[in-house]
Formats: sequence, structure tokens, C-alpha cells
Amino acid sequence: MTHRERILTVLSRKPADRVPIDLGGFNREAYRLFVESSKQGQFRMAISAYKKAIELSPGMVEAHYGLASIYSELDMFDEAVTEYKRAIELRPNVAAVYQNLGVIYFKKNQLDAAMDAYKKAIAIDQNFAGPYYCMGLLYSYQGEYDKAISAYLTAIALAKDFAASYDCLGELYYRLARFDEAIDAYKEAIRLKPDLVSAHHGLGQVYYKQEKYESAIAAYKKAIEIQPYYAAAHHSLAKAYTRQGKLEKAAKEFSIIEKLRADEEVIKAVQSQIQLHSDKGKGYHNLGVAYAAQDRFDKAIEAYKKAVFFNPFLAVTYYNLGYAYSKLDKFHEAVEAYKESIRLEPNFASAYNNLAWLYLKREEHLDDALFLAQKAVKLDPKPAYMDTLAWIYYKKKMYADAEEVIMKALKLEPENEICLEHLKEIRSKKITEIKK
Repeated sequence: MTHRERILTVLSRKPADRVPIDLGGFNREAYRLFVESSKQGQFRMAISAYKKAIELSPGMVEAHYGLASIYSELDMFDEAVTEYKRAIELRPNVAAVYQNLGVIYFKKNQLDAAMDAYKKAIAIDQNFAGPYYCMGLLYSYQGEYDKAISAYLTAIALAKDFAASYDCLGELYYRLARFDEAIDAYKEAIRLKPDLVSAHHGLGQVYYKQEKYESAIAAYKKAIEIQPYYAAAHHSLAKAYTRQGKLEKAAKEFSIIEKLRADEEVIKAVQSQIQLHSDKGKGYHNLGVAYAAQDRFDKAIEAYKKAVFFNPFLAVTYYNLGYAYSKLDKFHEAVEAYKESIRLEPNFASAYNNLAWLYLKREEHLDDALFLAQKAVKLDPKPAYMDTLAWIYYKKKMYADAEEVIMKALKLEPENEICLEHLKEIRSKKITEIKK
């Protein structure tokens, strides 16, 4: 990861926003709904709501600010700049708007404009930590480490719990070989945010430089535990094992790195195609598929959400979104995604089956699950769908129906181990019930 890529990753964490916007005469409940829509990734709904609010009340600065934030999340930077500037015209004394405008300028590689925006944010509110932090990132990118350190320290003085500032401070101390200070900074970042993977890896890097290999290995392992696909941590761990002469363990890490780097090349290739693709919905869909193939379902969800913003008629994307949510045990989100997939494609057998299985796993809405599973089998009578239907019958204590359906599945796939196991359980339960 290049230094610029690292900074862009840090910026994407959205440091603590302190937006002192008075909702005064505006409808608070309406504004809350706008914000919730944005948080849930319902970008199209949120944008529509914000635009309607602006149409009804052109001076509603909150709507322009919210619209800009969504455009930023969708990488629509020109549109984001336009909305932030409109918010500034309406209310020029909101520091957070200038800060976020600066972040957009940084992403557009307009560094002077970014710095100017951060300075304006500070001029408005000298006690707002965010712009100092962002300024630190910019100074760091430009190689002005002393200025960056000063900016981070100011951010920390204003917000004692600003973990990201400690993390970035630790990186600079490491670069400057100020190892004891780096360790203190990284440890504080971890204390404040135990799952901050870059801080664990950074701490390991300091220990490695100090030839404290056991401590380095422990830190790298913690980083990998938090983020298994973190290639840099695997590479660092391999180097530490090599230093210790543990070549077999090092070789194992190097093999993991090879796969992770190949995966990352796939991701980068898909990302580069998105900007060139005339159908951005399909581009983001493909990105989601690439992430899902690597079991990175959180990133897949982000990509699928963007896909359905650019093309809201992608039934298969909603299906994939439902699957990704289910892998993260986000039941309600998965249900809604599968329902939308079915609404868009009423003959989507897999969507019916997966939604039925979701209900079945939680043993709720079994009547709905039964209807869905029956629909799936009717559309596509494959053994996997028949198994879902049979197991719903089983849970509803309809053992004869369950046995009949599972036997049909086994007629198609006689060696299907899951169906054979389910048949055994169904018959056992059926016999028990007969004896009663």
C-alpha cells in the first residue's frame, strides 16, 4: 500500500464529525430519516429525500450537507464539492463543512485547495480536532513530518480519545526512528480502539526494528486476527519468522501473501474498470463479487450498495447483497435484500430458497418460509431447494410431507449426504411420533 493509499484509507474511516448545525426551524424527524437512510446505504432513497427537501426549502443547509456526504461516499466528488459549496454559501460558519470539503479536494489530488479548506475550518472553530487531523495527513503525504506531528498532537489535545491521530502519530515516530514514542502512540491508539488493525501492525513494525521478534510476531498475529486478508501483516510476520529461523512458518505466510496479493490484483483491476465502465452499476456489482469471493463480505456489501444506487434494477445484486448480509448474521438486512431481489425478478428461484432458509434458521415465519420454499421448488426442482422445503415440513412437524420431498431430492441425487442425513432424522422423528 502506498503512502497515499494509506492516507485515503484513513480518511475513509470518517474521523469523529462534530457538525454544529442547528436544526432550528426544520423538521427534525424528516432530517433524522434522511440521516438513517444514508447510514443504511439506501443512497437512492436518501438522495431523493434530500433533493425533495431542497426543493421545498432551498435554504436547508443540512440537506446540502447530507447530499454532499452521500456523493462523497459514492465517489461522485464533483457533485460533492458543488453541494458543500452550496452549504457554505448558506451558512459559512460551519467548520465541519470546510473539513469535509478539504477531504474531497485531497481525494481529487487538489492539495492546495484541501489545505486552504482545513485552515478555514480551523479559523471558524479552533477547538475542532478534525481539521488538525486531516491537516496532519496532508503534511505527512507531503513529507513534512514535523508539521504533521504538530497537527496530530493538536488534534489529540483537543480530543483525547482520537485513536486515529495516535495511530498516525505512531507511524511518523516510526519513520523518524523515534521508537519509544512510536510504541507509546500505538499503544494508546490500541487502548482507545482495540480493533484498529493498522496500530497493531505498526506496533509490530517498531518491535521488529528493535529486534524484539516475539513481541513483533504477537502484534502481527493480532492484526491478522482482526483482518485476516491484511497482506502487509502477513508479509511482516513472514519476515519475523525468517529472522528467527522458523522457515516453515515463514513459508506458510509467504504462500498466504501470494494468494492475498493475487486477490488484491483482482480487486484493483475491477476498481480500475469501474471508472471506465459505462454501466457503473455492473462495475460495482463485479467489485462486490470479487470481494465476496475472498469472504470480505463487509466490503462486498459496500460495493453492492453502490451498484444498486447506479442501477436499482439489478435483481442479482440484491440477491448477492442478501447473501453477504446473511454471512455477517445481519438477518433483517438480508431479508429485505432478498425481498427486493424477488420483487425485481419474480421467478428468481434462488432468492425464494435463500429467504426461506433464513426464516428456517431462526425458526420464525415458518408459514412464509413454506410458501417461499414451495415457490422455489416449483420454479426449479433441484435437490438443494427440495431439502429446504423438506426441512421446513420437518420443523412444522409435517413428517410425511418432509419424507416425500426429501425422497424426490434423493431420486435426483442419491449420494447427497445432506439429504441422506435429513432423511434419517425425518424418519427417526416420524417413528417417534407414531409410537406416541
